[in-house]
Amino acid sequence: MTVLSLEDAAVEVVRRLRDAEHEAYWAGGCVRDRVLGRRPKDYDVATSARPEVVRSLFPGALDVGVAFGVVRARFGPHIVEVATFRSEGPYLDGRRPSHITFTDAYHDVTRRDFTVNGLLYDPLTDRLLDFVGGQDDITAR
Repeated sequence: MTVLSLEDAAVEVVRRLRDAEHEAYWAGGCVRDRVLGRRPKDYDVATSARPEVVRSLFPGALDVGVAFGVVRARFGPHIVEVATFRSEGPYLDGRRPSHITFTDAYHDVTRRDFTVNGLLYDPLTDRLLDFVGGQDDITAR
């Protein structure tokens, strides 16, 4: 039995979500690292699938932030964090948003802290999605 690499597992997480007719992309630091030519240490996936769908597609998934749409999917020996596209209310306590609303990819990336964390990558088609100018900011350093 061949054990997949973490990157291959992250590709398969996207593939499984897509096969279930959901949008899914790598998001955040793994995309930034890839653009910079670095090997990512972990992979996050952003998706249109709600947490209960993610849990049903990945038996053994861990609820780590379901209130924020975040589930850790197990794929072989690997864990890939999967977050449902969301927008957030104000941070009244300085740490957590007062509420979240599930949304689309564009609104999800526009809420992120840095433009480079707003990059999305489609590993199935080798396409970078940049709604917020993250690639330009990487180039400008």
